[in-house]
Amino acid sequence: MDHSVSDLMFQYFAQITDIDNYKHLKLRVPGDNKENLKMALEAISMFDFSGANITLPYKEQVIKYINAIDDSAKGIGAINTIVNKNGKLIGYNTDSCGAIKAIEEKLRPVKLSDKVMILGAGGAARAIISGLANRVKRIVVLNRNSDLNRALKLKEDFSYIKTPIEIKELSDLNIIYSLESSDIIINATSVGMYPNGDETIIKKLHIESILDHQIGFRDKIFFDAIFNPFITPFLKLAQSYGCEVCPGIYMMIYQGLEAFYLWTNRRVPEKEIEKIYLLLHKEIETSYKKSSQQLIKT
Repeated sequence: MDHSVSDLMFQYFAQITDIDNYKHLKLRVPGDNKENLKMALEAISMFDFSGANITLPYKEQVIKYINAIDDSAKGIGAINTIVNKNGKLIGYNTDSCGAIKAIEEKLRPVKLSDKVMILGAGGAARAIISGLANRVKRIVVLNRNSDLNRALKLKEDFSYIKTPIEIKELSDLNIIYSLESSDIIINATSVGMYPNGDETIIKKLHIESILDHQIGFRDKIFFDAIFNPFITPFLKLAQSYGCEVCPGIYMMIYQGLEAFYLWTNRRVPEKEIEKIYLLLHKEIETSYKKSSQQLIKT
């Protein structure tokens, strides 16, 4: 992912945990040849890298090229972290704990009575559902009709959890109904991601259509898995109606903390979280010249 600042984040982790000569490279794998991903993963073993952090769109595809998957990631069907153990590549999913910790630390604890609406059915959605499994009342997944089979496959793969999962086509009516009946609304798609930072699936017309008979709309919380821009149009819209929101940068940070621990066996102190947030915010604002983005007050 060209706009990622993960290399800066991990270098900072190494600095504050006193690891000398740490190098974190940001590598782009062209998608025009299916063999490129396979060769990139083989290079991890060949050059004896400690591991890798995987970004969109490869979180599901990489599974067939690694040697084993950690038990905690097997039920998810997507991995975002690879650890090189003596030439064997082991897949983990730190996105799951990263997303849930971001929601609970920056918004509020998840409750058994919560009804959750998730936009998208890819790797991010899978990780989030895994983290919410058996902790909420219901999960509804909305996905575009042209890729509805992917969402149905997701439901099948999570048939082992007790939390009911509903699959709905991404349409105005389904967005309105699901938005009205949900407590936690999550964007797990790439819609609104840099450089297309003016897009959002949920629009003003969806919210306006339910406000007249929706009591307590401000009590809904909104989370976006996207980290650039910091405040996506999806989150800006929710903020404009008085709702609490959390940007994906916190998911990125928390998943990164776990990935870094898997590679180095070093823990980054929790007190460093906001320093890291400000560091990455500054870098993205400077590097991508994003205007009119505001820091969330935490």
